[in-house]
Amino acid sequence: MRAVDVLFEVLRTEGVTKIFGNPGSTEMPLMDALYGVTDFQYVLGLQEATVVGMADGYAQATNRASFVNLHTAGGIGHAMGTIAGSKLTRTPMVVTAGNQDTGHLAREPWLSGDLVAMAKPCVKWATEVHRAEDVGHVVRRAFAIANAHPRGPVFVSLPMDLMLQEVKAAAPARSADPIPAPANISTLMNEIDKTPPGKLALLLSDSVIHSNGANAAFAAAEKLGATVFGTPLLGRNVFPIDHPQWHGVLPPDFELIRKTLAPFELAIMTGDHEMLAYPYREGGPFPDHLKLAQISPHGGAMGQDGPVAFALIGDIGETLKALADTPQRADKGRAKTPPDTHASKATQTPLHPFIAVRAILQCVKPGTQIINESSGTYDTMREQWTAAQPGDYYFVRSGNLGWGMPAAVGVALAKPDHKVISFVGDGAAMYSPQAIWSSRRYGANVCFIVFNNKKYDILMRVAKSLGFDNANAGKFVEMEFNEPAVNFEGLAQTFGAPYAKARSVEEISSSLAIMLDRNETTLLEIETSGL
Repeated sequence: MRAVDVLFEVLRTEGVTKIFGNPGSTEMPLMDALYGVTDFQYVLGLQEATVVGMADGYAQATNRASFVNLHTAGGIGHAMGTIAGSKLTRTPMVVTAGNQDTGHLAREPWLSGDLVAMAKPCVKWATEVHRAEDVGHVVRRAFAIANAHPRGPVFVSLPMDLMLQEVKAAAPARSADPIPAPANISTLMNEIDKTPPGKLALLLSDSVIHSNGANAAFAAAEKLGATVFGTPLLGRNVFPIDHPQWHGVLPPDFELIRKTLAPFELAIMTGDHEMLAYPYREGGPFPDHLKLAQISPHGGAMGQDGPVAFALIGDIGETLKALADTPQRADKGRAKTPPDTHASKATQTPLHPFIAVRAILQCVKPGTQIINESSGTYDTMREQWTAAQPGDYYFVRSGNLGWGMPAAVGVALAKPDHKVISFVGDGAAMYSPQAIWSSRRYGANVCFIVFNNKKYDILMRVAKSLGFDNANAGKFVEMEFNEPAVNFEGLAQTFGAPYAKARSVEEISSSLAIMLDRNETTLLEIETSGL
């Protein structure tokens, strides 16, 4: 066997069927080895950030590690922002890159570099293979580390000459997956029993989806009578938003979080480092009087967000099931404040994002997957999409732009029977427009929706909230890009995608009636208001 054949055997036994990549000369051994191989689909992206974004979306949708192959130092450099975002999102991926022939690596040849050092800050683990015989062992270990909690991307450098060398060792056997086990909840239950009605909060993070615990979270919340919040910058939908115990996603502001949690005496939080915030505020996220219980699969996560009174180490889904099996409590959580109807925005021109999103959601069928990289629609999506099932929604939790459009393609490849919608701002759409090409090439069922206000609206709002002089004067420095305007119709035509433009609710409805029934890649541009 050649080392590359051992690599393929590891991929097969890890359940990999797609290789996401953008090849260069150092990847030619891998590309040649794929000739005649029928059980892998190579998914080509025209830029490395797009490649990693597709692999990220695919991994999130399948809930298992994806496999990526990039082109040496330049490819890693192009992809680094997206890889860093995947680390924050805890997306399991095995990212590889070809390096130059080991015969002249010591002379630092063209298209070479210290790939491990480049990748290391953005991944859980990074290494380079130095012997062909080690390819199988290293790649197998890479999958194990990527899938272990806290999950995330790992990196392996594969020098090109090693891949075609013959080896005696076969692919090492795959180790059994850990059997998920719940944490011991007896001490926590004693504290819950002492907590007065209306004083218990349940803080749910994306880890609920990672651990297949959405149904258990719902059952536990009802059994315990907890008031339920999403942790700040929640990337997935974890709880029915029209349920009376759901009180929305906590804002990424420690001062506001403390005020929100002030009425409670005990909070149960799932996951690891979940309390993300921006901008800076004095103090931590939790009121001093609040007792915090944290559920995580590993002990290293405990206490990063604040002092933990009850550290529960165990599988999150299984632990939530154990909590759901406890006796019913009498209270049902705190009363829910009715949401703002936004009625005054209905006649606004250009369309307010709330109204545009409402018009879109009225056209969406059950099972639709929505990937959101449009900051102007973040809050309104959380308020309005009551029909979403746990896991149907993906938000750019890392804040790194350029993920959303390719992630939508990855989700579509993972779930070919579902319609996928990509929400993207006009500025963010310029980061990875190559995703439209890949979507068309592989027949992905994606409708890209661009919310166009011709400006970096989120930056303008932040500048204004922080009281900067340019914002107060209404003279935002280089935050508008209306001259020249981005031609999204031309962009769609470049990649052969059907296009429409909407300026009203009626035009959104009529365009989506056609686009969402087409099993192909489309692009809808919506003119929206900003600051």
